[in-house]
Amino acid sequence: MVSDETLTVLWNRCRLIGIINKICLYFITVILVMYLLPLVTIIGYPYCKHDKWKKTYEMYHSVEKQTSVVTTEWMNFIFICLFIAFLIKMIFVNNGLRSTDIPADGNKVKSWLRWHIDFFVISIATFVGFLFKGRTCSSDDNIYYYIPLKLGITIIVLMIEINVVRKFNKEFNISAIRRNQKCMPLNI
Repeated sequence: MVSDETLTVLWNRCRLIGIINKICLYFITVILVMYLLPLVTIIGYPYCKHDKWKKTYEMYHSVEKQTSVVTTEWMNFIFICLFIAFLIKMIFVNNGLRSTDIPADGNKVKSWLRWHIDFFVISIATFVGFLFKGRTCSSDDNIYYYIPLKLGITIIVLMIEINVVRKFNKEFNISAIRRNQKCMPLNI
């Protein structure tokens, strides 16, 4: 265990980030599952003829004639399932930042950085896509303006988190190099 004071302070910040991320990712996953349930209802209607499902499906009665709507619903369903799997992996990666001891090898921190940088890149690509779609779409749908705002906040928070954890990783590597230089045996 490293007893450097700056590493301890930085590690406490990383632990706080890990805890906050885990709580937020749980909520996002639950919200996506709740959003996913109506899609399952819409997609699963042709196989189930109960009145309950039929009433839910009535607003989408034209879906059978418009194959592009069905394709869009399937694409949304697949995208949300993949994103839920990605969020579950992110929850497990955040477990690496929750331990009370400073990691001995730094693999958990590197894994955290890699996954969050990937999430950062995905967020920027989605932000640019929705921003472009909002400027080219002539509909009155506010989702094209709400999602870029939400993603912009997410991108700013991710930049702060990545910088804090990267700073810890850099200090940890410098400290490890110093320890190895002190412990290096002399070959005489």
